[in-house]
Amino acid sequence: MTRDSPSRRRMRDGSRLRDAVSGSRSGISRSGEPAPRSTYEAVTRQMVRSLRGEVRDIKHRINQLITLIIAAILLEVLMRLIGVGI
Repeated sequence: MTRDSPSRRRMRDGSRLRDAVSGSRSGISRSGEPAPRSTYEAVTRQMVRSLRGEVRDIKHRINQLITLIIAAILLEVLMRLIGVGI
């Protein structure tokens, strides 16, 4: 079984949701966003943030794959120019 990160554990036990809902009701939170007005809004924001992080990770992996493919093509061209990989 995999180990969860501390932020994931806080999401599971509900403490992160309690912090978000009971946080600053007076307007703007620490992140510069307006404070959530309901539990639904707090949960939705957390889901969007989580999704944004996952999309960022996928984008990073795709960029790495593209870089690897380009490097392999350039290496193949260089080897053919030198005459090593005939």
